[in-house]
Amino acid sequence: MEFRPSSVLEIISEDIGGRVVDVTELVKVCWLQIDGKYEVKKLTKGVHYEVMFVVKLLDDLNIKKPVTFRLTPPGECTQVRRKKLMEMPKNQVIGITVGDFQPREVFGSSEIKFSMVQVDDCWKHGLVIMGVLLVPKL
Repeated sequence: MEFRPSSVLEIISEDIGGRVVDVTELVKVCWLQIDGKYEVKKLTKGVHYEVMFVVKLLDDLNIKKPVTFRLTPPGECTQVRRKKLMEMPKNQVIGITVGDFQPREVFGSSEIKFSMVQVDDCWKHGLVIMGVLLVPKL
């Protein structure tokens, strides 16, 4: 994922586990769309993985309608989840599960694709994007 500073996004510093890192805060936007991808060959075959966006929802969060999260592993159907961010805990780092998969060899694309989308005409703000995690599912 790549973020560029603009009037709708702002790079801020956050303390995460005693480490200060740069993250992106959504300042003001109508069209929220974050797309990412990752090479499956970098993962261990046979291990079941979970994909999640790591975010912090601020007190002034304004994303009233459900956000759509998608995960498309190579050679598999797209997993779709809709989440109401307004109902989630505020001012703490949380993981929002996008989906899960197990790497396998397929012909064609060798990337998993994931996204976070909400495109109504309301101004959105109060969302801090820390990143995306791919972790073994227990």
